[in-house]
Amino acid sequence: MATSSSTKAVANVINRHPDRFLFGTDEVAPQNQEKYLKVYNQYAPLWSSLDKESSKKVRLGNYTRIFDEARRKVRAWERANLSSSTRSP
Repeated sequence: MATSSSTKAVANVINRHPDRFLFGTDEVAPQNQEKYLKVYNQYAPLWSSLDKESSKKVRLGNYTRIFDEARRKVRAWERANLSSSTRSP
């Protein structure tokens, strides 16, 4: 978000490939919501530069899609490869 041209360039790439990006932070145990949202709010120029679909995918949809699918694959692998006596509850 250094310059408006760099923000626009990043937005153009994300808008072309919205399924390839996730947003997240390494914020651990923030003291309050303001601190928790600090990084998210720093990206406000990017959020407003993205089309609606791309913005939603980057902020939520891709995470949900990727991690839900990963969970499904892990559970399928466990069913196929672990005996019932070695599975955790």
